[in-house]
Amino acid sequence: MLTTTWCNRKYICYQGGAYNTNLLPYAAMFGEYFGGGLSSIVFQEIRESRALAYSAFAYYDTPDKLDRSNYTGAFVGTQADKMKDATTAMRQLLVTMPRADKQFEGSRLSLLKQLESERITKARKFFSYLAAKDLGINYDTRKDTYAKVQTMTFDDLANFYQQNISGKNFIIMVMGNRDKLDMEYLKSLGDFKEVTLDEIFGY
Repeated sequence: MLTTTWCNRKYICYQGGAYNTNLLPYAAMFGEYFGGGLSSIVFQEIRESRALAYSAFAYYDTPDKLDRSNYTGAFVGTQADKMKDATTAMRQLLVTMPRADKQFEGSRLSLLKQLESERITKARKFFSYLAAKDLGINYDTRKDTYAKVQTMTFDDLANFYQQNISGKNFIIMVMGNRDKLDMEYLKSLGDFKEVTLDEIFGY
């Protein structure tokens, strides 16, 4: 984590439902379009358009065990004096996903190319088999993702977003120099708890 005095990190997360194989294509597409690389909605809106952060991303993470939950996560690394604006911007994106049809199509094609070029070879075959077995699966789920993404529309992704992400009660974690942070603003976001370095790092 950062130790500089001029910036802080914010991590936002939400614990969702149990593992569901049907959600894998949408999780992959959400990461590609909404929260992943340099062309993603989150990066473009928060870093490029508004210059509120040096790093920003979001994702929908599926578990590696059947008894574990899906998680939505979002991250913003920003200067302390931009914390409020950056937090507000990310929270807005986690309520309403902007529609950019050309960007969506580019993300869809990019994901398909990744799936087409990725190879599981050598020892990865064995470990991939074990990982699938832990989820009660006996085949490569990438073929399902590939098939679904080929015909996926923005409306399909928007429905996934509305059901699994939009308007959920997220936990917001902030790390930074206390003297540089707007503590009153942080307390206004919901139930507030301040932890010590000893509680976080053990020293």
